[in-house]
Amino acid sequence: NAHGPMRSHDAAAIGVDIAKALAAVHAAGLLHCDVKAQNVVQEAGGRVVLTDFGAGRLAPEMRDEDQIVDVAGTPRYMAPELFHPGASATRASDIYSLGVLLYFLVTGKYPVAGTTLSELRRNHENKAVRSLRDLNPGLPPALIDAVTQATAPDPARRPESAAVVQGMLA
Repeated sequence: NAHGPMRSHDAAAIGVDIAKALAAVHAAGLLHCDVKAQNVVQEAGGRVVLTDFGAGRLAPEMRDEDQIVDVAGTPRYMAPELFHPGASATRASDIYSLGVLLYFLVTGKYPVAGTTLSELRRNHENKAVRSLRDLNPGLPPALIDAVTQATAPDPARRPESAAVVQGMLA
């Protein structure tokens, strides 16, 4: 955002719309794999839309055994597990990216800093995560909680679905 961090209410409203879109994508057996600010568009009427499915993939349970698995996405939005060789995108990695998007909207920064892929990987490995509460202490606790859970380093500790994130933000 060129005007600095977004108001928490506005960011949460965008988060609700994107979580709803992501839930629909996941329900169709797909993954987005590139949830980021540049792929969120607000139409003239105010409707928020998740765009650019160019990096999208079939969800793991929909894949054939012999299907090629590759990782796509924007590094600063990628879940830590995707930095490991042989990693595969999942619903949990999409949820992580949604959390990063929300974090970015309310701070203008990313939870894990890095200017190169190796620096990002190293900072993820060292769990060098910037606390949302420290960067923007005035945020509502429910928003901080939703973002913190969505960006948990361990995918098993993230909300189980985009619909759960939607509910946390609503």
